[in-house]
Amino acid sequence: GQMLSAMTMELGALESSIGSPERLRARLEEARGLNADTIRGVRDLAMGLRPAMLDELGLGPALRWQGREFSRRGGVPVTVQLDGELDGLPDAHRTCIYRVVQEALNNCARHAHARNIRISVYGHADRVQVSVQDDGVGFDTKAASSGLGLIGIQERVRELDGKVAITSHPEKGTILEVEVPVS
Repeated sequence: GQMLSAMTMELGALESSIGSPERLRARLEEARGLNADTIRGVRDLAMGLRPAMLDELGLGPALRWQGREFSRRGGVPVTVQLDGELDGLPDAHRTCIYRVVQEALNNCARHAHARNIRISVYGHADRVQVSVQDDGVGFDTKAASSGLGLIGIQERVRELDGKVAITSHPEKGTILEVEVPVS
């Protein structure tokens, strides 16, 4: 991101140093536009991976934001239910839960054709439970267990000694359940 910002400044300096050749000016303006788009893309990517609000406001507000953004972009209502103690979770747990929910929502958008999605997160003294449920088309969990999204979820949860369970039925939707121990 810093390098792209530096490139923007350099392109601006280059643009101001040329005389009147309109073609060159147009090409430089195009390059500046592409650079600006790239910077926005990098910011969006960084926000998606680990939003600053996860550290500043906590897991609950970050998940609510994620649900609102998903609803706004995809038009599918997302309900976020939070219960128990979530503020004291270690960084690794907060990031894991955020990314699991994010990937589950991405899977819903790509495959489920859901009309509603419900996210539930319960913080217990010794564990955190996460559930993402949709009312979409469902899928064969045995056949789809090798998808990159599900593998990523399983790997993240396994790193924290947690468990993942997926229940799905044709035309009745899918439930992704995650349980992560907290020491």
